[in-house]
Amino acid sequence: MSVTRRLLLKTKRFHMKSVCGLQCFSSDSAKNNILTSDVSDVDIPSVTIPEFFYSKIVDYHHLTATVCGETGRSYTFEQLRVNSRNLSKALRKILKLNKKDTIAILLPNLPEYPICVLGALEAGLTITTMNPLYTSEEICRQLLDSSAKAIITLPDLYSTAKSAVLATKKLIPIISIKTKNNETVPEGAINFNELVTAQIDIPDFEPENSEDIAVLPYSSGTTGLPKGVELTHHNIISNICQILHKDVSYVSPASDFLMSLLLNYWVFQRELPRSSSSNFAYVPHIRIHSYFTSFLSLGSKLITLKKFAPDLFINILKNYSTTIMFVAPPMVLFLAAHPDVKVEYLKSLKTVMSGAAPLGSLDEERFLNKAGNHVKMFQGTPLGPNQPGELLIKGPQVMKSYHNRPEETKKAFLDGWLRTGDLMHYNENGLLYVTDRLKELIKVKGFQVAPAELEEVIRDFPSVEDAAVIGVPIPLTVKCQELTLYPQRIKRSRPKS
Repeated sequence: MSVTRRLLLKTKRFHMKSVCGLQCFSSDSAKNNILTSDVSDVDIPSVTIPEFFYSKIVDYHHLTATVCGETGRSYTFEQLRVNSRNLSKALRKILKLNKKDTIAILLPNLPEYPICVLGALEAGLTITTMNPLYTSEEICRQLLDSSAKAIITLPDLYSTAKSAVLATKKLIPIISIKTKNNETVPEGAINFNELVTAQIDIPDFEPENSEDIAVLPYSSGTTGLPKGVELTHHNIISNICQILHKDVSYVSPASDFLMSLLLNYWVFQRELPRSSSSNFAYVPHIRIHSYFTSFLSLGSKLITLKKFAPDLFINILKNYSTTIMFVAPPMVLFLAAHPDVKVEYLKSLKTVMSGAAPLGSLDEERFLNKAGNHVKMFQGTPLGPNQPGELLIKGPQVMKSYHNRPEETKKAFLDGWLRTGDLMHYNENGLLYVTDRLKELIKVKGFQVAPAELEEVIRDFPSVEDAAVIGVPIPLTVKCQELTLYPQRIKRSRPKS
């Protein structure tokens, strides 16, 4: 941490005890400050993600798997499987990628996203996911650190991806996905559609080891620059099995699931004998491989949105009844306040998972007054206070390590437990409460900004000896039908230097 920032920030000191746990606990399950789950253990098969997924969709081959909420283009489960298999062979034969090579996915929410994931994994590759809002510098850094050998993106993002590739001074092929009929593939890019339709006669790979790295997302963690988080097939499969456990799962086998995009990120629906119900989510696409694999493996239909547009979003709500929503607080406020979101659009809703930031009790109440009190609300951030301690977790879903960061990995674990940086405690009923965070990350419009990353950029300017970045509230102009708050009327408090 910057020495200057240490002086600017007021540091809270806590007596650090380890509070470890999962989701469902009893009051007598705590022993030596370790909470254990009361639900039965999950059976975790030693298979890869494609093996697991294809074994679950045998009965759904004729049903629709993914749909673009904007253009309506779609893929059945059989097309998903065939295209993924074709892509896996094309990556090996045409692009000459080998087992354990890394391929980057720089995409928003698209129906082709699962094809990219499954095809790459079937080819024995590791996937590193990138935020489509990244700058070329951020993309370049991740390409280099992950040693990516190819990148999949959109024509709209090609110039940014190309600039990043040039900065790496490496020959990294760029695959481009056309999303409209009148769209052209940029000069120098490889046509994704040609790869997924190519008939290549080479043997299929034997299934990989479930302990091999499957996904390499990048996280800022508690300090420093972004680090690659090594997630094995076993990690992801473990998480899927936990999500689908009969004692805790909130997923109905006969429901639709919609995942939309929060700034850059997806929508599901289920086609069985079909009660026309659907599960809906508004969460980062780049973070939820466990979720889309879980719900698609139940025969759910994935409905994608590249970016948020109120009219399109509401229209999808109207046409696809939803049972589950994964949302951030701004979406809860939107659903509660927007006059075009009718009560009948939410009548099938059963569960709402809100995360990324706290959702106030009054905001929750306003939403439930509209959606109905039968809806169960869960929050993924603050869980509340007893004796604060850092939450440590252990389980088969926990990452293997940070990519090429042995020292960071060593710091992140304590005797096999992953340190989360979250201060929590549990009460007499075994309920966990978040009281504070040890992390230095600054939240800006739902994004986590690492101070160290910005400080590095600032220090690169001439005549700058040192730099410190801290979070400072800024005035906002908030407009609605009845009220306008103007910046000049909002008192602003600045930290004393």
